[in-house]
Amino acid sequence: MSLLCMLMGHRIDRNAVSHDGQDYWSSCKRCGAFMIRGADRWRVPKGDEIADHESYLDQRSDYRKQAGLD
Repeated sequence: MSLLCMLMGHRIDRNAVSHDGQDYWSSCKRCGAFMIRGADRWRVPKGDEIADHESYLDQRSDYRKQAGLD
């Protein structure tokens, strides 16, 4: 985490926001930290949320292959 992020908070890269079918994800423009959109704000995800995110992406990839999109 950069000094600016510690002092002022993370700055979301709004051009890099993606949706995994469950949550919105992006990264911090200043330090590159992985960020998740919570109910009221962007925040750093917990370990189990990252694991869930990876499994959602795997499922989505499988669905795309089954549909002939990849």
